[in-house]
Amino acid sequence: MYSAAVISKVKTVQLGLSYLAMLQFTAYLWPKQAIVEDGASFDYIVVGAGTAGSVIANRLTEDENVNVLLIEAGGDAPIEGVVPGCTLFAKRSRFDWNYTTENDEFTKKCHQKPYFEMTLGKMLGGTSSLNYMLYSRGHPTDYDNWADITKDPTWNWENVLPYFIKSERVEDADFIKSPDIVNHGINGLAGLTRDPHKYLKDMVKSFKEIGNDIINDPGSSLGYSLAFTYISSGRRQSSAISFLSPAKDRKNLHVLKNTLVTKVNFDENKNAVGVETILENDKTINIKASKEVIISAGVFNSAKLLLLSGIGPKADLESKNIDVITDLPVGKNLQDHTGVVILHAMEKSDPEPFNPNLMPGAPTMGFTALDKTQNFPDYETLTFSAHANGILYFCAFVYRLSYDICDNIYVGMMGRMGLFNEIVSLRPKSKGVVTLRSTNPMDPPVVTSGHLTDEADLDDLVKYVKDFVPIVNTTYFRSVGAEMIDPMSGGCSEFEKGSDEYWKCYTTCLFSGQSNYVGTCAMGSVVDSRLRVIGVQRLRVADASIMPVITKGNTMAPIIMIGEKVSDFIKEDSKNLS
Repeated sequence: MYSAAVISKVKTVQLGLSYLAMLQFTAYLWPKQAIVEDGASFDYIVVGAGTAGSVIANRLTEDENVNVLLIEAGGDAPIEGVVPGCTLFAKRSRFDWNYTTENDEFTKKCHQKPYFEMTLGKMLGGTSSLNYMLYSRGHPTDYDNWADITKDPTWNWENVLPYFIKSERVEDADFIKSPDIVNHGINGLAGLTRDPHKYLKDMVKSFKEIGNDIINDPGSSLGYSLAFTYISSGRRQSSAISFLSPAKDRKNLHVLKNTLVTKVNFDENKNAVGVETILENDKTINIKASKEVIISAGVFNSAKLLLLSGIGPKADLESKNIDVITDLPVGKNLQDHTGVVILHAMEKSDPEPFNPNLMPGAPTMGFTALDKTQNFPDYETLTFSAHANGILYFCAFVYRLSYDICDNIYVGMMGRMGLFNEIVSLRPKSKGVVTLRSTNPMDPPVVTSGHLTDEADLDDLVKYVKDFVPIVNTTYFRSVGAEMIDPMSGGCSEFEKGSDEYWKCYTTCLFSGQSNYVGTCAMGSVVDSRLRVIGVQRLRVADASIMPVITKGNTMAPIIMIGEKVSDFIKEDSKNLS
């Protein structure tokens, strides 16, 4: 009853926002539409104006002698992509690719649909214009691992850290005064802030009572802290806002919007020489690149474009009558974080007011290892606060849990402040795959998520949940009358409450993929360590798809780092050729 009403309200708001988008209130922020004719030539073509593509376009056009064409399948980011509190409404709208996974008949049994709705931005800024703005670099060991896999030390932590520092602008006064600022930037293009509310600091202390350290710099080491978010002066810090908007008036930057790239064109020597595109008027044109084509279309679309262009597993391509240019395992290494939702209701709220809007309060963030002697985390905890209405919206529309479950949660939290905690496995073993649905470039790819296909991932999530649930007995949680909400109404009652079997039942019911997908064009197998596609020339991929192993945390900051780093690769390689 309550959940159905929520879905109806969301659709009504989305309709209203779609009319507002026609008024182009945000148009002043963005580059104007380029006019490009068939056969036009540019030095570089960047496919995708998303999280990485916007960074690359900015950095390459710093050289006034270089002409760059940035091609985006979507259009300008609307109000929902600028105002943080409107984030919820971009999902399943025309600004979302609206892709879904295949039915795995396992992890979605307590959800409205038998598949995952992957929320992926189709607009300037890409997914950075509709995600939840969480800042996380991952852990330093992630990048040392990448350096080992690629046999290239330029990817180790010491060598990627300067790129993180370069891109960011920390605006938290207390953090700037702390010793931790030495590893962060204050002059970059992307602003970062933290929620100052006292109740969040009290909540962080609770995690210390169950054996965790309290840290100031999230992700730098094991422990809990306030989270940084990509927000500055009340505005989302997407890649489009941070990197594309400041470059919008450069005469050497040309942005072609509402244009789908359908194929990379090659000459007889396997040099990428341009792209084939479908314009918004359905006209097909070919555009030339005199130096390089850089694909930054996202995990699914980058893989799809390579496959359509003849780069991928030979047998798969031949089965669809696509001429094979080079045989590579494109789409074969899909990874995502896996998680489970734990909910608490609190009898008393903090004296400081909570934001009653739909967008939950900024989270606390924790990185925890079961073995306290190791230096890297096993799981992450994200704890968000909201009133019952806000949690109902997220339950029914974002997580897409069943109406019965969401209604139970809402009733259990009426009149109380609620917390929902995402327990996120940071080292998933399961992998999925992305393949072509057909040779029609308008068709979405086939995405098999692979979530929990390795039984060890479910076992690990159970361990992490059991490690976390004692939080309800800590001083702060007791002081506000916190209790855990069981939204399944005894759905796992055949198992002893608190047993491994009970938590396995609970986890497979309230399971959630995190949509931090990576790996379909991984370094070491599809691209080399300078992100050049193996077996061809003048073609690179630069986005989350190149990650050989997923980072331990949200992937936006690492993708921006990749955009910064590949821009230097491109400049260096161009200089060496001249």
